[in-house]
Amino acid sequence: MAPPRKRGASLKTLCREDVFRMRWIRWIARGIGLIASIYWSVPIIGGLISDNKEDFSLEGFILVVLIFLIILGFILAWFEKRIGGSIMVIGSVALCVFAYLTAGHNKALAVLSSGVPFLLSGVLFLIYFRFK
Repeated sequence: MAPPRKRGASLKTLCREDVFRMRWIRWIARGIGLIASIYWSVPIIGGLISDNKEDFSLEGFILVVLIFLIILGFILAWFEKRIGGSIMVIGSVALCVFAYLTAGHNKALAVLSSGVPFLLSGVLFLIYFRFK
C-alpha cells in the first residue's frame, strides 16, 4: 500500500523519496531494452556475416540502420538516461512507422514486435531521468 500523500507534496518530491521504485523502473527499462536488443542483434549479425549477399535490399539496409541506432541509444542510456532514452524513443517511432509501411498483412503485429519494446524501454529511461 502506498504511503499517504503529504499535504502540498509534489509528485516529483514523492518520487524522490521513493528511490526503490525508481531503481525498479531503471532495471525494467534495462531488461526490456536488453531482451529487444538481443532479439534483433542475432539475425542482423547473422545476415551481415552470411555468404548470401544477393538478398541485399533498401528495406534491409534501413532496418539495420534503425536497429543499430536504437541499440546505440540503449547502450548510451545505461550512462546518460536522457540522451539515450531520447535516441531510443525517436528511433523506435521511426522503426514502428517503417514496420507498419513495409509489413504485409499483420501490420499491428509487426509494429508490436519491432518498435514497441524499444519505445517502452526508452520511455521508462526518460521517466527515470525525469523523476530521479
